Amino acid sequence: DARQPAYRQRPPDTRLTFNILNHQTLPGHPEPAARSAPEAGEAAVVPPARSRKPYNILNNRFLHDHDGKVAAERAAAAARTEEQFWQTHDYHPIEGRYYHPDKEKEFEALRRAAAAVHGQAQRRRLPPSVVHSEGQTYDILTAAAKDARRAAEAEAIADRALRQKQGARTEAAQKTRALEEEDLAAARSLGRVHPARFASTSGYDPLTNVGFQGRTG
Repeated sequence: DARQPAYRQRPPDTRLTFNILNHQTLPGHPEPAARSAPEAGEAAVVPPARSRKPYNILNNRFLHDHDGKVAAERAAAAARTEEQFWQTHDYHPIEGRYYHPDKEKEFEALRRAAAAVHGQAQRRRLPPSVVHSEGQTYDILTAAAKDARRAAEAEAIADRALRQKQGARTEAAQKTRALEEEDLAAARSLGRVHPARFASTSGYDPLTNVGFQGRTG
């Protein structure tokens, strides 16, 4: 005959002898022996402080000053929630401003600083002839400078160009004067008798054939 399979015995639901909620003895377990009252002079057995709970796990209430502790916990939770809320929700989407006035002032200061240099990056990419043009450096109607630095650079460039033109005219005048002086010096050199013309190496006068030495002797 085939043997019947052996089944393991089901373990009990708990190995405790009492109910952990009401501390009553479970059915099928003997009642614990009653503890005698402590005699005079004998200290009662008190659980250590680390194992005592500040609240009752059955009614979920604090043992001492329940209302005050609950109010303190709610206030701390509200403060923590408010702090977390302001970390991510500091801008009013309808009014278009920050809730905190100091942050709104800081934002306005940043906007004014950005407005002061607005468009300068775009102007830097333009050609120099456009960047330093009159319409870009000052207002042609009010003569107010749009960019004082650009206006000074444009003025310096204009002065440099003017000086370059004056330098070219000065160099041309100096060259013309030098050529005239050179021509005058050449003309003067051609009209003057050279001293070597009167020097003679023959020793006598070619017209009279009389020796120079004999004339003085």
